[in-house]
Amino acid sequence: MDKIEAPNADNIKPGELLIDADERFSVYVNEQFAQRTPGAKKVLIGSLTLTMVNQTAYGSHMSNFYQLGRDCPGYDFAFCSPRRLSIADMRNLVVKLAIEGDFDYLYFFDDDTVNDTNVLGRLLPHMAEFNAVSASYYIRGYPFSPMVFKWTEIQHNGKLQRVLQLYPSDDIDANIDDDGVLRRDVGGLGCGCTLFRVEDFKRVPYPWFKTGHGHTEDAWWFTNAGRIIPEYRVGMDFSISCGHLCDPLFVDHNNVKIMREFYARLQSTGGISQ
Repeated sequence: MDKIEAPNADNIKPGELLIDADERFSVYVNEQFAQRTPGAKKVLIGSLTLTMVNQTAYGSHMSNFYQLGRDCPGYDFAFCSPRRLSIADMRNLVVKLAIEGDFDYLYFFDDDTVNDTNVLGRLLPHMAEFNAVSASYYIRGYPFSPMVFKWTEIQHNGKLQRVLQLYPSDDIDANIDDDGVLRRDVGGLGCGCTLFRVEDFKRVPYPWFKTGHGHTEDAWWFTNAGRIIPEYRVGMDFSISCGHLCDPLFVDHNNVKIMREFYARLQSTGGISQ
């Protein structure tokens, strides 16, 4: 991964957020908190959607929302799903709303994820330890590496620099603690099912998320957060699963044997229905 430069905030006035927010989303989020539970922590859930949602992902999301209302006393939740925005623009908009709405936590819950039972409810207790935490989450392309980054020191232009690179898959199992959490040297995560402290976004200049040459929007955030907030702590809980939908497959005479073997193994492990 190329080196990621810190955002240039020279032209941003203090407190100014350079986002053209759609008022409908601001009003929608505010209306959800017209009746708030006294003393409850506030969680804004942001779901990235373009125009359509996969049926399997939709069912998973609805199940998780039901569990939040039933199993998470002491928290109030609001939901925001902007339409037809780029990934980085959507995340920046939801961060803006979370700050303006005085939320305690922000949870990104992307529309291409198929989730374990009550993922957010199981991540919330981790916020006593972490600034950001995710369920286990994999890149949806071969070789399907976990979407977790490790701080690494490299030589760049004759200087030693601390950068984020994908955590080597071969090192992960040995570094997962007994509670299922990967903590050691973790510096960044994918954002498909990731929980954040909103207060941290107030300490890092806009843009919080930016996609660029050689880096994704999530790597941009975690690189800058880690450089600006020395105590920033990140973890991935491998006891919680967040599935990442892959591209549609096809079957023909060239791959039918491999597809049969693949689906037979999935069925034997409960990965797909009969």
